[in-house]
Amino acid sequence: MKKERMVVLDLSNNLFKNPYLNQITKVLLGVTVFYLVLINANVVTYASKFDILIFAMAHIAIEMILVRFMYRYLTKYIVLSFGLILILPITIAATMAYMLVQPLVMFPSTDALLGFVVLFMTSRKILTVLLQGYLKRRKYEKLIRERVKNDV
Repeated sequence: MKKERMVVLDLSNNLFKNPYLNQITKVLLGVTVFYLVLINANVVTYASKFDILIFAMAHIAIEMILVRFMYRYLTKYIVLSFGLILILPITIAATMAYMLVQPLVMFPSTDALLGFVVLFMTSRKILTVLLQGYLKRRKYEKLIRERVKNDV
């Protein structure tokens, strides 16, 4: 009797099964993308690269708190908006972090700040999707190798 194949879609945003490793990876990815985008965009004035690192850490920490709050209390609206409402905490976090470190990091205009937020969100999502694809492909290849090894 032939066993039917089942296709399962994994729509989660998790990179690893371990929640601590997953969170640390997301923070490192976010800070790295934030730092690289700000350094290479040339739209911000700063005294040292450490100021940008402080800005990045403040943004990521505020964003994580806001996203956790939204998942806890506004899950219905996240589902109804297909996740688009999650753009709001990213924008609020960028604004709050900018207000915290404003003397250290200065954007020339509000348009530059919003343009940076859009560039940051896009580049972080692309890198996250690429990393998820790579990890899932590695897991699948490992599963196939084990299956072939057991069949032989």
